[in-house]
Order: sequence, then C-alpha cells, then structure tokens
Amino acid sequence: MTFGMVVLAGGIGRRIGRAFLKQFLLLGGKPLLVHVLEKARAIPELEQVLITCPEAYLGETRQLLDNHGFDHRFRCIVGGATRQESVYLGLMALEGIDSVVIHEAVRPLVTADEFRTLIASPDENAMFGIPISFTVLRRHDYVEGLLERD
Repeated sequence: MTFGMVVLAGGIGRRIGRAFLKQFLLLGGKPLLVHVLEKARAIPELEQVLITCPEAYLGETRQLLDNHGFDHRFRCIVGGATRQESVYLGLMALEGIDSVVIHEAVRPLVTADEFRTLIASPDENAMFGIPISFTVLRRHDYVEGLLERD
C-alpha cells in the first residue's frame, strides 16, 4: 500500500486580522506550516506530501520548502476556492497513492505518531481525534446550551 498526504494551506485567516496567511505565522521561530511538514518528513511511509495553497502564495510556499530542506516528496499546487475543492485538487494531484492523510497547515500540534496511527488503521476511513475535558458552549448571540463532549 502507498501513502500520501494533502496539507491544506489556503486559509486566509480573516479572524486573526493579519495581512498574511496564518500558515506563515511563527511558532517557536518557525511557520506553522513547517511544523506540520516536519512531522510528515519523519514518516518515510509518506511517499508524497502535497501542499495546496493560494496562487498568490505558491512561490513563497515553494521557497519555504526549499529554505527548510524538504525533499522531492514535498510539492505545492494551487488550491481551490474552498477547502473541499482544495482537498479534491490535492487528491487528484497525488500519483499512484492508495491511502491519503489530510491535514490542515494551521494545526501544528499534531504529532508524527498521530499520523502513524492513521496510517496503521485497519479502517479505510479513519479520523484522529482527542477527547476534550472542557465545556463547549453552543451560541449565536447568546449561550444556547452545551455541546456533548463525547
């Protein structure tokens, strides 16, 4: 079985109010995207890692890959207008891959072991999640209730 990964790096981050994409925000001196890609780099089973990003940032994203020493397994393409379209374009660009891990560039606290857990799953449709221990509120203009944590 061959494994690949699609990393979604197209979010423009309107809510954070910055003039640049949130995947380029620094955490510990490195862009969020680099943190995710370093976890992927540690997994030799991932034969291809495809990053989808806005066309205006394609060159900058490719330069980031070069600057951080990512090899031929890592490449960038222009993503779509929506997350769903970006996933589709990423899946279509992977060649000869049987199973795919999909992850967002702005979720850097994932571990390589969590990716390995997905890859090793006997289920062909697996999702990794962790339980939350805090209260989650449902709201619009006011609190409407609690969401079930299970």
